[in-house]
Amino acid sequence: MILRIYSLNPYCSGRIFFGATFDREHLDTRTTEEGKIALFDAMTRLSPALIHSTLIDHQANIRPGTLDRRPFIGRHPEHGQIAIFNGFGAKGTLQIPWYSRHFADALLSETPLLASCDLRRYFEKYGST
Repeated sequence: MILRIYSLNPYCSGRIFFGATFDREHLDTRTTEEGKIALFDAMTRLSPALIHSTLIDHQANIRPGTLDRRPFIGRHPEHGQIAIFNGFGAKGTLQIPWYSRHFADALLSETPLLASCDLRRYFEKYGST
């Protein structure tokens, strides 16, 4: 199954970042011509003026997610010097600003993290790795 999510985000002067596609069958970081064409077609449908755009870079990555679809945030329970902020999946663009403030508060003032995002929930359920 391929799920396409399109967002048009300003990147820097005169440039935009556009993406993304999902292919749950091929979990690798190889770009595809099919993905590039699908994104370019969607971009020009959203904004026909972009038909004359020049592609500067084409990337593919794996978007990290968690089994319960909630982020992993907090200090590693066995290695306290390591802090983790990951697992946002497809909703990262929307969620990261709020969770980054929440995590900063937890790190700077030792405010407890919400149980729903605290990575300890994973270690309590599955143990250490």
